[in-house]
Amino acid sequence: MKTYFKWTSLGSIIKQNRGRRSIMTSRRLFRGFILFFVIIAVSITAAAVEFPVLVERIEIRGNQQVTQEEILAHVTFNPGERIEAMEIRESVKAIFDTGKFREVIPRVEVERGKIIIIFYVAENPVLNEIIISGNTTKEPVEIFGIRLYERKILPTDEILDILREHGVEIGQMLDLQGLEQALQAIIAHYEEKGFALIRIGEVIPGPTLMIEIIEGRVVENRIEGLRTVPSVAALDLIDLPDYRPVTSVEIHNTIIALNESLFFDVVDLFPAQGPGHDEIILVWRLSEQVFINFPTEITSVTFTGTTLFSDEQLAATLGELPVGLVDNFAVLQSVAGIHTLYHEAGYTMARFDARGVVDGELRIEVTEGRIGEIFLEGNYHTQNFVIWRNLPIAEGDILNINRLIAAHHRLMGLGYFNVVDIVPEWIDDYIRLTVAITEQRDLGSFMGSIALGADGGIVGKIDYSQKNLFGTGQDLTLSFQRGLADGDSTWSINYSTVSFFPTFERVGVELYRRTVGLITTFGGRGRLTYGLTDFLDLGLSFTHEISRTPEQPWEPLSSLAVALAYDRRNDPFFPTTGTARNLSVEKAGGFAPGVEFIKIDMSWAEFFPLRLALPFLEDREQTLAVRAVGGFGINLPEHRQYELGGVTTIRGLDPTRRTSLLYLNVEHRIQFIPELTGTMFWDIGTDLDDQLFFERVKSSVGVEVSLHVMGMHVRFIMAWPLLPELERSFVPRFGFAFGPIF
Repeated sequence: MKTYFKWTSLGSIIKQNRGRRSIMTSRRLFRGFILFFVIIAVSITAAAVEFPVLVERIEIRGNQQVTQEEILAHVTFNPGERIEAMEIRESVKAIFDTGKFREVIPRVEVERGKIIIIFYVAENPVLNEIIISGNTTKEPVEIFGIRLYERKILPTDEILDILREHGVEIGQMLDLQGLEQALQAIIAHYEEKGFALIRIGEVIPGPTLMIEIIEGRVVENRIEGLRTVPSVAALDLIDLPDYRPVTSVEIHNTIIALNESLFFDVVDLFPAQGPGHDEIILVWRLSEQVFINFPTEITSVTFTGTTLFSDEQLAATLGELPVGLVDNFAVLQSVAGIHTLYHEAGYTMARFDARGVVDGELRIEVTEGRIGEIFLEGNYHTQNFVIWRNLPIAEGDILNINRLIAAHHRLMGLGYFNVVDIVPEWIDDYIRLTVAITEQRDLGSFMGSIALGADGGIVGKIDYSQKNLFGTGQDLTLSFQRGLADGDSTWSINYSTVSFFPTFERVGVELYRRTVGLITTFGGRGRLTYGLTDFLDLGLSFTHEISRTPEQPWEPLSSLAVALAYDRRNDPFFPTTGTARNLSVEKAGGFAPGVEFIKIDMSWAEFFPLRLALPFLEDREQTLAVRAVGGFGINLPEHRQYELGGVTTIRGLDPTRRTSLLYLNVEHRIQFIPELTGTMFWDIGTDLDDQLFFERVKSSVGVEVSLHVMGMHVRFIMAWPLLPELERSFVPRFGFAFGPIF
């Protein structure tokens, strides 16, 4: 039976081949020798004394850098206690395990009838120099496929920092225990960067500490286990770089490519030592898919169990068989086109099993991969029905990898979960799907703030938010803002659910009161989101509000809006690849009394992975995010006009109201931890109200810190205006906002 999505034992093999032999083996041998010597020494001394003995005094001799108190802290007994020889041996081991001594020898002496326990220690040397070798491989740093420069996978200064973090540095006594931990951390850093087949070579302790890094390079891919399928069929699928370290992703992708091939049934990988000390031979032990066991004359091939494609499609895709006797490989080649047909359509779990040859007819049963069971695990707070409602896969469906990706995207997009893993596996003749979830904690928040408003007055704000209320897929947000000087207040109540309306992905309603200048508005909005395809949603909304100024009576406004949203980001919280695009059209009036206008909005965001060598931040996730936004309005009332400037468009500049705009946001984002992101940004934009729009360009640069906790996203902004010229200043402007900018 073919194994799909299978990770081999490569990880454990790599760990077994990390030969930290020079220090670790020598430490074990040395420790064994010391303990053997201790047994002899205690036994020799025991001829003059009889255990147990009453200890009068404990002495430490030979130490220079390590204090008596530090060493005595590891002795397992105290003066005045009666001890056995075993306790002396345990104390020697405890002192030696501190990693600060190359020799620990105990002695039992009798002085005037009193028992004195003496530990003779020889300290490790003080480090004068640390030499790192072998970390020579360089990798390119690219943006948009353009190579900027090359740098080592793990530079020497980073290795020295790791050693220093574990107490191994010049001017300090060599700590063997810290060194052993540091070597493990060095390998872990390579693994965090995605590189496999890295190990520690020769380590020579002493005043000059020498550490060799072996960055394993693949020099050969060796194929074993095939009977009729030629090795070249496997080698054509192995896409690994020659003579440079390979990444875990490259190995994983190659294993998947072999597993998904019709030719192979079982794939196992074992790295072996090559001719050179840094050369690796990858041994691929493959078991070929067997349709016939010996050469047979086959005149036709028939398929059973096929429901996804018609007989005509299968016949057109089936390859021709040679006349006469054919071997297993020839049959596999003939059927390979149909296997590819399934895989290109996303049905990668489909199995092909031969059911014998009857009168020259080869019968093949296709098990297309129907889902028989779906298990949910990890949703301790979220109710099962919320997940079932938002899982676009059901029992009885034939598993499609594209639908699997869409299911992951849909569940992560709810904002309730940190991790969603969807794992398929064959159970007899059906697929069991396990949906493993790690929920976000603290999806509720209550926050208050005080800030300066656009008019320079003090504004107080209180926000309450609760996502996934009672685990039922309902979100509630309450917000209240009031100017302390003018008494103007703004409030909103926003409710939405992803659970209770089967036809729609999300249904929401909002009530609000807003004050813009002298205009006061009361209103409400209803929203429906309908999934057109896996990644494309249709949004419908209806808004009704009334507005007035001190000099004018209430004026109604009713509008309908239609929106399309396409989202293929790989992560809704910190996307590193993918795109998000939106188009909306809003029409007010004409079908109801009140204000009439048309508003068209467009946005396009793209995300690109980055790996810039920044001090202390190289291992953090980085992304380049670019968003272009355009808006155009006809007859827009003042309170519905666009704001160019402010925390959602051109940061650091005062907002001005326009009937049209066009702007660009460029951000370099760094994820320090999952809840904290740092951003360097450049914003530029203008309005399109007349032909002089070039003279009204606004631009700024700055930094932003985003905090995502308790279901809330808060941004703290420091920006330096660049344009217009009157706004240019070396004094930064500060601001904060709720919700991501994009």
